[in-house]
Amino acid sequence: MDRRKINKGDFLELKKSEDSLQDSPQANMNRCERSIVLSDPNGNDLESIQSDPSELIKSLQAKNQELSRENAVLTSQNQAGFQKIGLLYLENKDLRRAREESSDSRRYPGPMIPPASERSLASYCVSDCGRLIELKKELKSVQTTNAELNALVRDLNAKLNAPTPNSNNSGISPSQNPLNAPNPLPQGDGSLPKRRKGGQPGHPPHFRPLFDLDNVDKIFRYAYKPGEEPPCPHCQGKLVRASDSDLRKDSFYPPDKISLKKVEIAEAYICSICGEKHFMQKPEGGFLGSLLSPEYVAEMAMLCLDAHVSIRKITEHFRNAYQIDLSHAFVNNSLRRVGFALLPIYQQMLAALPLEKILWIDESVWKLISKQLYAWVFRGTDLIAYKIGNRSRDTLDSVIGSEFGGVIVCDYFSVYRSYQKDNPKTLIQFCLEHLKRDYQLS
Repeated sequence: MDRRKINKGDFLELKKSEDSLQDSPQANMNRCERSIVLSDPNGNDLESIQSDPSELIKSLQAKNQELSRENAVLTSQNQAGFQKIGLLYLENKDLRRAREESSDSRRYPGPMIPPASERSLASYCVSDCGRLIELKKELKSVQTTNAELNALVRDLNAKLNAPTPNSNNSGISPSQNPLNAPNPLPQGDGSLPKRRKGGQPGHPPHFRPLFDLDNVDKIFRYAYKPGEEPPCPHCQGKLVRASDSDLRKDSFYPPDKISLKKVEIAEAYICSICGEKHFMQKPEGGFLGSLLSPEYVAEMAMLCLDAHVSIRKITEHFRNAYQIDLSHAFVNNSLRRVGFALLPIYQQMLAALPLEKILWIDESVWKLISKQLYAWVFRGTDLIAYKIGNRSRDTLDSVIGSEFGGVIVCDYFSVYRSYQKDNPKTLIQFCLEHLKRDYQLS
């Protein structure tokens, strides 16, 4: 066979096919990112191997190397086959050119029938191309399996390096600790610091997924009009639009009895001088709201403070009534926000207590985490106010002042008599129930 140079223009399509198959096995592996469920070489199911995945990793790595060697052999066979096709294609082209340039019509009498050499060449090409197609499919299957094994090894290595959840670094109880877990830390003796609340080191964070904008009922976007951006409050510099860092807040709001989804987006701006980031505020003032609308938060506060419903029952109520999943921490933080929102009203109530003519005062034990405090109740003519503090004279003075001129109805606690001794304008009326009890004892 005459081996000569192959024209680049004649083999453009051949080169494209060859280049697509000459990618390195590693490059083909990296294109595959999905995970599969395989079996180890011993025939064990992967899901049943949980205690010691290191042996499974070794076996998978050996299988990976074996598949890589098969991949290299198939790639070399592909290249050799394409070279053979190129030489056969060159000979076929020369024969066709010689037939077209020949002027002797007696060379091919009758209908145009290819000579025996061309017929054998065509049959050889067809059979060899079929083998190449089979090799290509087999190569693709090996590459896919190799990539899946690599992804599986990466996942198992990540699990080996990740800390094992136990009672010291997660919320599980010591009775649920795995066999290789360390001993539980002693609690309450003060020798070791207690585990802090919230996420623990080494654990991935958990965030609430954002709403799908295609299934949202209302979308509000807050942005300044072009050319009307205010100056930076820090350096009076010009604010430039930063579209890649907008502030987004998803929330539920109740039109009637069905909870609808609302998305608020505040566009971000960056100062061109100091680099500070600022967000567009809502037209009514303030920043974006909470996950729940004020109506939902008010209902939550009423259930907790008025009906004395537990936080767990509140989460179940919102899940069953409104199809809204809430965590215990979110309910607790929402109730704290309600307290901060009502702080001005509470301060007005405390300021009105010294002006009352009669005050009924009592105190009771109030445990706050590990501290023992007291809940003071002050009842006036039209209001009732509470104060958490110590059972001392300082707490009483901080509420009614040191010059109260009305009547205090109380028990025999010495703080009240001490207050009357220092302030003669104050009158003390002992509780009738206490007087009745002393009369019965006497």
